[in-house]
Amino acid sequence: MAYKLITESDPLEMKGIVVVLYGEPGIGKTSLAFTAEKPLLEDYDDGVKRSVGRKTSLRIDNWEDAAQFHISKDFETLSPKTLIIDTAGSLLDNYMASYVIRQDIKNARLGGELSLQGYGALKNVFKQFVNLVKGKGVDIIFVCHSETIKEGDNIKYIPGMTGGSYDILIAEADMVGYMESRNNKRTIRFDPTDRTIGKNTAELPMIEIPHYNDPGYQNFMQNIISKTKQKMFEFSEKHKEAMKFVSEFKAKIQEAKEFDSLVAFLPDIEKEINVGMKIQLQKIVVDKGMDFLQEGLDLITRTEEADEMRAISDTLPEIFREPYKRALWAKAKELGFDFDKQTNMFVKTESVQADNELVAADNQVIKGAGKTLKGRKNATKN
Repeated sequence: MAYKLITESDPLEMKGIVVVLYGEPGIGKTSLAFTAEKPLLEDYDDGVKRSVGRKTSLRIDNWEDAAQFHISKDFETLSPKTLIIDTAGSLLDNYMASYVIRQDIKNARLGGELSLQGYGALKNVFKQFVNLVKGKGVDIIFVCHSETIKEGDNIKYIPGMTGGSYDILIAEADMVGYMESRNNKRTIRFDPTDRTIGKNTAELPMIEIPHYNDPGYQNFMQNIISKTKQKMFEFSEKHKEAMKFVSEFKAKIQEAKEFDSLVAFLPDIEKEINVGMKIQLQKIVVDKGMDFLQEGLDLITRTEEADEMRAISDTLPEIFREPYKRALWAKAKELGFDFDKQTNMFVKTESVQADNELVAADNQVIKGAGKTLKGRKNATKN
């Protein structure tokens, strides 16, 4: 089978995740990446020679070779648990960008940089790569240099690469951490701040990075990734439980035989803390409730009946009032009724038109009489 159906109550299968590490020069980004589980580094920026605790590494000449390696027996033999890309900027802006231009010259502008079409092709190649590696159950750590941009009066540090590549990378990331030195201590922060970008799926605080010789350093990124996956699993389980609850709630609502039995559910819904869940449950009740209310609206044939139905709207629970009024007005329009604001009642459209024509005629008479009177006054003066 070429596809797999995942229902709303099924737990999500946890595969590889994507982490972005960026920060100050010399802060130890590549070295920290090596503390992930069974790492394999692909060197696109000649940065491996500066790392501490170097592990198995691969130097890449072009993207075609890298893509072939990812599906080779060599990759399977090495069986990495974590693939480190050093650096993401060089991978995207140099290796992959050159590749998509070689594939189609229309992917480049006259100056050699990527065209709009080229960035679309780059995005596709990058996503295919990420999905392939994650599909093998391998985590990916993208190591990045940092650069600054100005946002209003603030200077912000972001991963260093072209704007199009930056957007492509961040869209795929599960965690984005900024490394810097604070009070002579190396730290990593995943929360976004006024100075830095971030993604913090694991909801981690700012963490002080242990010294290279500290036992806590040896598996630092492995622990970070493990906590992230655990949090994502918890989210999945909570979502599964929530969807099961919604499904059971919806079944109860569908069994309701009258409008008042639906109203009885509203107090319990108001106690729901999760705003998104509350809105979803309210919508289920309103949709079913409007089925009952619409039955009454469908019986309207006269303006007097429309007025009676309009009076009912003020007695309904608040969440029903707006959808009920919209349905009532739609029925009135269908029957050719209009609403007379002066009498505060529904009238037939032709009656409104006749009244308007009568008022217009009266205005013309008054206007004509005014001109006649003015003419007589002028004649008298002469």
